[in-house]
Amino acid sequence: MPAPFPALVLAAEATERVRLRAYMLNAGFYRPALAARDVATTDGQLGLGAGHATWEFEAAGLTYLAAPHDRRTR
Repeated sequence: MPAPFPALVLAAEATERVRLRAYMLNAGFYRPALAARDVATTDGQLGLGAGHATWEFEAAGLTYLAAPHDRRTR
């Protein structure tokens, strides 16, 4: 799935009145340096989340790292 930030910047350039934003960025799907680069291109707030759905990580081929207090089973 493509990063939301380039599309948000392009859409924002086409208007002067509409505020656009990504609701939440799943930090586990981003390399930190790439996330910082993409976020730097926008002028706004950023919500970061660690992710909570194991199936999302499995579908992306990533390892799900549960928090130590997370007792859910796969």
